[in-house]
Amino acid sequence: MSPFDETLLDDAGQRRAIDSTDMLRALAGAGARVRRAVTTVAESDLSDLTRDRPRAVHVAAVGGAEAVGAVLRMLVSRGGPVLVSAEGSGPLPGWVGTLDLVIAVSLSGRAEGPVRQAREAGRRGARLVTIGAPNSPLADAAAHARGVHLPVEVPGGHSRTAMWGLVTAAVLATTAARITDVRPEVMAGVADLRLGAFDRVEGIWR
Repeated sequence: MSPFDETLLDDAGQRRAIDSTDMLRALAGAGARVRRAVTTVAESDLSDLTRDRPRAVHVAAVGGAEAVGAVLRMLVSRGGPVLVSAEGSGPLPGWVGTLDLVIAVSLSGRAEGPVRQAREAGRRGARLVTIGAPNSPLADAAAHARGVHLPVEVPGGHSRTAMWGLVTAAVLATTAARITDVRPEVMAGVADLRLGAFDRVEGIWR
């Protein structure tokens, strides 16, 4: 395989030809998304999550946001005996109750499944964290359940650019609940890990 010719990045027409989905821009902004999510979580009141560790976690997400559930499953499988389920299109699992944590994720805050499951989690008395757009049905579900809404906004609303912020918010929330152990300083370090090519790509759009 021939090495990538970075000079192609200097020509807007060539960039569009080799990256029609604008993935390079998404990668270039990943660090900023992570840092913004770390700040959002630090400024949020997560005291309800810290009182004791939930029995289980259910992640309500669909589409691109399903990556949140996959990451949490991977982290929890290495750390302890806590069940993590992930499914956002159907009804909230029947076992979810007052001992459990529900994390509902939707970038727009309007995805039907996650919003419906978040509302049901509130009715059952489960602890609730919602992640997505502010001033949305998902944020309202958290407010009515006395849960926590972690706002994540991305210009254009593209899920692939939002993934970094959504995952960071969820991982830090579960760390507060003593389910995972990924400290904010670790996530800040992740944000700073940028390959040289990504540094150059990021500079193109500054």
